[in-house]
Amino acid sequence: MKALKICIFIIFLTLSVFPYSYTVDWTNVPISASQAGGGGAFALSKEWGNAGYNPSVLAVTPGSGITFSGGMLSFGRSLLELSGAFKIEKGISPFISLRYSSVGGFEEALQDGSKTGDIFSISRFMFSGGFAYRFGRAPLTASFGFKYFLEDLYELSSSGYGIKVNLSVFVGKFSIGIGADDLVQVITYDSGREEETKPVFTVCSAYAVSDALQFSGVFIFDMSLKLNFRAGARYRVNEKFRLSIGTNNYNISTGFQYKVKDIILDYSLQIERAFSGINNFIGISYGF
Repeated sequence: MKALKICIFIIFLTLSVFPYSYTVDWTNVPISASQAGGGGAFALSKEWGNAGYNPSVLAVTPGSGITFSGGMLSFGRSLLELSGAFKIEKGISPFISLRYSSVGGFEEALQDGSKTGDIFSISRFMFSGGFAYRFGRAPLTASFGFKYFLEDLYELSSSGYGIKVNLSVFVGKFSIGIGADDLVQVITYDSGREEETKPVFTVCSAYAVSDALQFSGVFIFDMSLKLNFRAGARYRVNEKFRLSIGTNNYNISTGFQYKVKDIILDYSLQIERAFSGINNFIGISYGF
C-alpha cells in the first residue's frame, strides 16, 4: 500500500470541504481573505465575502458586489474563490460561489519509504449558490444554499451535493446567527459507492463596541458535539483602512483591509500550528 498517497488523500478531505464543514479539520482555514485576518469569525459581517460562510447576511448587505480570494498555504496547498451577491430588490439577494482547492507537488512514495518518481496532486472544484431573504422590516434574515462539487483524488474521483441554511438576527450593536451545513449531503465515487455525511451546525455572534471596534465569535459542532471555535476583533482606523486579528482553533491570524472608492483590497496572514507554517491570503472586492 502506498502510505503517502493515503495520507495525502485523508488530508485533502479535511482541507477542501465547505468552510463550516467537518469539525475536526487540521487546517480549519477560512478561504475569504477578508475573513482570514479575523480568524474566520466574522460570519455576521455585511460583506460579499460571506457568501461561503453565512449567506443570510447578504440580504442586508448594501448593494451588489463580487469578490476574489486566493490562499497560498503551507504543505503545498492552495485555495481560490470567486463569489458574488446581487441585489435584485430590497431584501432579496441571490448569490453564487466558485471554489477550487488543491494539494500538489508530492512525489509518490511506497510504504517502505522509497519513491516512484511520479508527481501527483489532488483537487476539488465546487459550485454553490442560493438566495438570501429579509423578512420585511424585521431584523431577521435567512438563506438557502445548494452546493455541487467534483473531486480528483489521484486514482479516485467523486462528485457530491449538499444543502446549507442560515438564519441571522441583528439587534442594535448585537447580532447572532445559526446555521446548518452538509444537510442531505451525498458523495458518489467513480466505483459507484455512495456516502452520506452528517450535518454540521454553527452558532455565531458579534458585538460592536463602537463604530470602529467589533468583536465576533463562532462555534462549530456536529452531532457528536465535537467543537471548533473561532474568535476575532476588527478595528477601523478610518474610512479606508481596517485592521483585524483572530484565532482559529489556536491558529493565530492578522490582516488589514484598504478601500479605494468601490474597490476593497484585503491581505491576511495566519500562523498554522499543525505544520508550523505561514498561510497567506489576498483578496479584492468590487461593489456596484
